[in-house]
Amino acid sequence: MTKNDTDRPTVMLVNDSDKNARMKQSLELNGYCVLEAKDAHEAVEEAFDYTRRERPDVILLDLHQPQDGFNAVCRIRNGGGLGQVPIVLISNLQEASFYAEVLAAGCSEFVTRPVEFDQLKVLLDGLLPSFAEAEDRKPKVQSARM
Repeated sequence: MTKNDTDRPTVMLVNDSDKNARMKQSLELNGYCVLEAKDAHEAVEEAFDYTRRERPDVILLDLHQPQDGFNAVCRIRNGGGLGQVPIVLISNLQEASFYAEVLAAGCSEFVTRPVEFDQLKVLLDGLLPSFAEAEDRKPKVQSARM
């Protein structure tokens, strides 16, 4: 796992919309260190940047253009320093066939909008178990729908 200055789990939040500041805020209020990428292209650049001091422990791809997300996942999985990092795709699409495509592309998990932060936190805790154990000893912050 990646260690940062505050010994918190690090999430790369890839968001191609400026409307989701609440997700970043909720992540930070719940003990995550958040690195941001403005789109899938920037996420891939970050994945291939071996000079980064902080490396994400999980990547959240919150993209309104799913094809960009698929391409980014394939590039991250096939090279770069983040090939084994869990990737969670967030999308409006809910069809079972889309879910199968997401997993086949290399995503670890798939979440549909609107995102219930409590459910996302459970998912992240499952992907980052050693951090989740430490978080169980801390007070919880009330969350909201995003």
